Amino acid sequence: MIATGLPHASVMRLTDSGFDAKSKTLWVPGRQKGKGTRGRLLPLTNQAVVALKAMRRWDAWGKFSTASMQKVWNAACAKAGVQGTRPYDTRHSFGTSALAATGDLRATQMLLGHSTPALTERYARAAVNPALVAAVAKIQAASRRAK
Repeated sequence: MIATGLPHASVMRLTDSGFDAKSKTLWVPGRQKGKGTRGRLLPLTNQAVVALKAMRRWDAWGKFSTASMQKVWNAACAKAGVQGTRPYDTRHSFGTSALAATGDLRATQMLLGHSTPALTERYARAAVNPALVAAVAKIQAASRRAK
């Protein structure tokens, strides 16, 4: 989630066949909520490729519960010494980082899968709490040390 900006509901719909490590792309199926959305092909960062390769190794594709996601998240945060963050905060951080790096609202909107630029602007332009940025950095550092 940190490396793709996907919400956990999208992560649990991913399939191994939708991931192409060679081309660094991921097929994200559309959702049925509300009016629904179309699926999209998402370009991936190197960090996302590494994470999805790990999912492939562990055969971690498929549905999982919000409760199980929260349990794993809380354990990772505790190990990293981080408090008060939610998995969805990573999506906000990704959107803000993408917009800051590119300056392109439309590209950021497409990466996040938003239907309107206004939705992307609403939170991607908001300042990210420095404590959240530090939390994500600690989680990433802890995951590197664990290897």
